[in-house]
Order: sequence, then structure tokens, then C-alpha cells
Amino acid sequence: MFGKASRLFALAVVLLVTGAVHSYAKNIIETQRVPFDSDGFSIRLPVGWEAKRQDMPLFSLFICLDPAKQKNTDITATISIMFGRREKEHDKDFFENVLKGIKSSEIINRGLFTAYKKQEKVSGEWIHYTQKLKDGSKSHVTVYLLTDAITAYIVICFAPESSYEKYTDLFREVGNSIIIE
Repeated sequence: MFGKASRLFALAVVLLVTGAVHSYAKNIIETQRVPFDSDGFSIRLPVGWEAKRQDMPLFSLFICLDPAKQKNTDITATISIMFGRREKEHDKDFFENVLKGIKSSEIINRGLFTAYKKQEKVSGEWIHYTQKLKDGSKSHVTVYLLTDAITAYIVICFAPESSYEKYTDLFREVGNSIIIE
């Protein structure tokens, strides 16, 4: 059963994924390590992408948008990072609860990834799925979830189906680059 903060986290993920703005990438996307010193972690993010941060009562949200646009559309690849306090141990059904709110989703793959807490390796979960957008097109979404004793880190990587392959290496690099200080 989700606690209040966990339910809000799951709801925010659903809202981000279903209402996300969606781009066409360059062949090679350069990244740099971005420290979130006051939040106790760092992550690699694409250089030159538009970035916005919004702090909310239970969690913070950082969104990176690819400035490139596909012709005749406003769809842009997006990387969203949510982090905030959690109430209890990671709920094993977290992804299933998120996907319940996205009726048109289809799971492609899922697994574990390695991140670091200080110098120690820690495991997180990832899931890759497709979803149908309002305009009838499909998008691909990869979500990385990493938790420690008091904080949850969720990285949501989104791209339209037509350009997802161009972003797969970038999304994998970003998801696997979380370092908890």
C-alpha cells in the first residue's frame, strides 16, 4: 500500500509521462555531470538542453528538453528527474501502480541497473514501455527508479517512436549515471 508521499510521487510520474512535451536528436549527444549538491546527488545530463527546476512540498522536479524539434510538431525528447523524501521501503509494485494510470502502455522490457552511493554500487530498477499519445502516435518511455533509506530518485526518459532509437544510448547513460553523495 502506498503512503501519501508515495502516491503523490506515482501520480506525478503518471502526469509527467502522459502530459510530457515530446524531438529529433543529433546523432551524438554530449553529456556533462550536473551536481545537485544541496539535494545530495549528481547525474549526467545532455549539454545544451533546456533545463527547468520546480520544487514542490514533497519532491523536486528537474526537466531537460531537447531544443531540436521535429518538423510540423512540438514533440521534444525529454528527461525528467524527480527526487524527494519517501515514507517507507520501495514498493515492489511501483511500476505496476504507475502503469495503471497509463491505459495505453505496453511494457517492452525491464531490469536492474547499477548506480553509486558514495563509492558503493547500489541497484535500481528500470522499465521501458510504449504509450499511445493523444494524437494517435506512439512514444517510448524508460523510467529509472533508485531509492535509498529516505529518498527516491526517478528518471523519466521520453522520446517519440520515430526518433527513440537516436536517444537510447543517451537515456541509458543518464539512467546509469546517478551518484548519491
